[in-house]
Amino acid sequence: MGQIASDGRPFTPDETQRLEQALSLLLITCLDTRPLGLTAKQLRRWHRTLSAEVPRMSGGVYRSGDVVFGSLFGLPPHEIAPAIGALLSRHHQWVRRVGSDPDDAAVTLHGTYLHAELIRVHPFADGNGRLARLVQAWLSLSFGHFPPDYPPEQRPAYYSALSRYCLYRDLEPLMALNAEEPT
Repeated sequence: MGQIASDGRPFTPDETQRLEQALSLLLITCLDTRPLGLTAKQLRRWHRTLSAEVPRMSGGVYRSGDVVFGSLFGLPPHEIAPAIGALLSRHHQWVRRVGSDPDDAAVTLHGTYLHAELIRVHPFADGNGRLARLVQAWLSLSFGHFPPDYPPEQRPAYYSALSRYCLYRDLEPLMALNAEEPT
């Protein structure tokens, strides 16, 4: 989890604790959502929960201004809802195509795509990374697979891989991180 909020101020220790608890609790409760049940409303609900009632995170509300993350720009605000709609449409097509028992490689690839695309769109002012990683973990666990782990020591490679996706739509560096065994 980032230590600095999108407003440029660090999270307080209390906010950090609340955000970490919210993520842990939500990971358990999100498993009630079946893969075809993923909707824009559900994503906003999960984001609201992940925001742990920290007011400056504007939980569950698509951002209305431009955002820069790293050296990249999120989509313009007017493109967020259509991009999320397209992402969810592609997700639902994938679920229908693979059925109820896809192999681990298919789940990892699709979960990585969802994760990277949520980062690229950057629908919220803050908490996009937490939401993206939650969605990837949710998808993996929904199909009985272990979710990828992005430990702190991989953070530079993780950010680099996400940048590669945002710039070139290349998932390979992020997939390579998924394949690495934790040290």
